[in-house]
Amino acid sequence: MAAHPSITVAVHGATGRMGRVLLNAIEHAHDLRLVGTASRSTAIALTEAGEDARLHDTVESMLAAERPDVVVDFSARDAVLPLARAAAQSGVDFVTGTSGLSPEILEELRAIADDHNIGVMVGPNFSLGAVVLERVAREAGRHFDHAEIIEMHHAGKADAPSGSAMATARTMVEARDGKAFTNAESRVVNVDDVRGGDISGVAIHSVRLPGLMAHQQVLLGGPGETLTLRHDVIDRESYMPGVLLAIREVGNRHGQLTYGLGALLWPEQEGE
Repeated sequence: MAAHPSITVAVHGATGRMGRVLLNAIEHAHDLRLVGTASRSTAIALTEAGEDARLHDTVESMLAAERPDVVVDFSARDAVLPLARAAAQSGVDFVTGTSGLSPEILEELRAIADDHNIGVMVGPNFSLGAVVLERVAREAGRHFDHAEIIEMHHAGKADAPSGSAMATARTMVEARDGKAFTNAESRVVNVDDVRGGDISGVAIHSVRLPGLMAHQQVLLGGPGETLTLRHDVIDRESYMPGVLLAIREVGNRHGQLTYGLGALLWPEQEGE
């Protein structure tokens, strides 16, 4: 029996924390083949990338030399649109886990996917547990009018609040047909911004400390009761099953932007 051809993958942001874990995960996936990497920094020897994966200084040189099926990005927010455009010009599907993308960036990515008939996948969080938490929070938000989110990350995380926290808040509001939550106001505020940020009445609080990885709590309150949902990432390995699923599925979604891993886990309810 002939073997199924492997999906060829290139990784941008390969020398970062997530990038290095992803290289190892791809190398151990029987149906994926790592063909190239790119990074702004070449200081780290990518021995885990394998002999066939060459390190490039730019994504353009990587795409031209390696011709991958999919390029995966874990880098910086300002790099996402240039990367997506470069991938689209080469007819390469694009997956990004870069956090904190604005609605304007998402709309541009949607247009890129449509104009060039490529698959574009954005994952605010590729952890399966985090996506399940978001789904439960979406349902719970239908039944509570007060909600707050506390997200906690390592001290080196560049953005605040996290993309996961913003995505959770937005999907909770969407489940209420856009009806905002009620954000309890303090009559006396002793420290500026102590009540956190706000997305449609959902207060979001960001914690950045050494010793943390990635953690999120969703707190909902009603008369005489509270509900607390919590998810903790202890190791970046937890993101790999979701990233590999996105790599395998993005090629089946040409011409569209897929936002969130939930669309792949529960496709029958996509867009609900």
